[in-house]
Amino acid sequence: MTNLEVIVFEVKNNKPIVLTGQTTAHGPPTTIDSITNSKAETLSYKNGILMATVTRPLSLISPRNNNLSGCSQWNVSWRKSVAWARL
Repeated sequence: MTNLEVIVFEVKNNKPIVLTGQTTAHGPPTTIDSITNSKAETLSYKNGILMATVTRPLSLISPRNNNLSGCSQWNVSWRKSVAWARL
């Protein structure tokens, strides 16, 4: 799989934020969008635990114009500590 849409959670100073972007292979995002195309319905970070509920429209919304309406599988990866550089 290539050109995957990704939702990234970043915690700075104990405050979580939601970012979106793209990865071209298995690994960290190769692109982080300047405008996030997902909305955090709930987002909290307490005692080292991140809890989130995120929504994203199925329509053409990302800078890459990817339409998610035909997607049938979502891959979720959990990493306890990852240092990804923002591009």
